[in-house]
Amino acid sequence: MKRLLLACGLGIFAISISAHSQTPVETVVVPAQKDVNPLYLGNDEILEFVGDYQLANGMTLLLSKQGSRMFGQVGSLPRHELISTGLRKFDAVDGKLSVHIKYTWDGQITGKVAYVASSRSTGALPVLVEFALR
Repeated sequence: MKRLLLACGLGIFAISISAHSQTPVETVVVPAQKDVNPLYLGNDEILEFVGDYQLANGMTLLLSKQGSRMFGQVGSLPRHELISTGLRKFDAVDGKLSVHIKYTWDGQITGKVAYVASSRSTGALPVLVEFALR
């Protein structure tokens, strides 16, 4: 009986070791592109959002208009063309900037900004920050 239990134990141990020694399966992660139907904004609607927005991390978000197009720039990072994707929501065409503007009950402007900050030392890092004041 002891030999049978020992044989079963060694068999289970051998199976578990062989399962761990198999080569791991490689995975590839493909970033998903979300299908966005941009909303058309008239010139007056774009002008409502144009201006400087102070961010909680000390940076400044600049929303600007050129012709019928809207652009966003955080600090000295590159400028990105924005499209409207919802009520006071804007996404960069290249996917590296996202802005969501909110109005509070007392008329203050708040919101969130997500952007990609890149540097030689850290590479590309996503940053999510809230508005401080406008």
